Amino acid sequence: EDDSKGSEVLRAMDRMQKAALDTALLDWPMPGVPPKLKALAERVLDMKGCSHIIFCDYTESYPAIMEALHRLAGVPKDRMISVTGSKMTPGQRQEVARRINGEWDPVARKWATPSTLDVVIGGKAIEQGINLQRRNCAIHHPTLTWEPASIAQRNGRGVRQGNWLAAAASDRPGEMAWIQPAAVRIFYYLSRRSFDGYKLTL
Repeated sequence: EDDSKGSEVLRAMDRMQKAALDTALLDWPMPGVPPKLKALAERVLDMKGCSHIIFCDYTESYPAIMEALHRLAGVPKDRMISVTGSKMTPGQRQEVARRINGEWDPVARKWATPSTLDVVIGGKAIEQGINLQRRNCAIHHPTLTWEPASIAQRNGRGVRQGNWLAAAASDRPGEMAWIQPAAVRIFYYLSRRSFDGYKLTL
């Protein structure tokens, strides 16, 4: 009986988190863009010319996130990728990293391979074991896990040594500027009357 009650509580919490993200996940679509997705798109729009990592635990919401970013932030659909599944092969991880980071030639001072992605969306699949930091300027959390260690791992995809951004102004065009990991901005999207704030303080 206790297990049954516990399961019911977890299901109720899950429904609340889905509703906080997008009521369409509960087959109850509302008109317009959901507030979290609108706020997310606004922040991506404000920070162009770099890469964004979006951590969301509901894979069924990925198409809606990508559509919001395309419509409201102008991100081309071919510059976004969503990663689903709980596991990735080393080759798959390397390919995603190569596409979003690009490859910089420090001798020639130019991109050997330009990046082909600006946004990567995922959950557990990109939580660890993949280097996404080179062009990263922001990490977004439209949903939050129950495990603080998991959130720390996710933030570590961008907040780590090896962050590079194209210099906005440089004496030598094409030069790369080194930025401190603290320059990476982390956004948590919290809804009123939800468990978002509570989960963030765990």
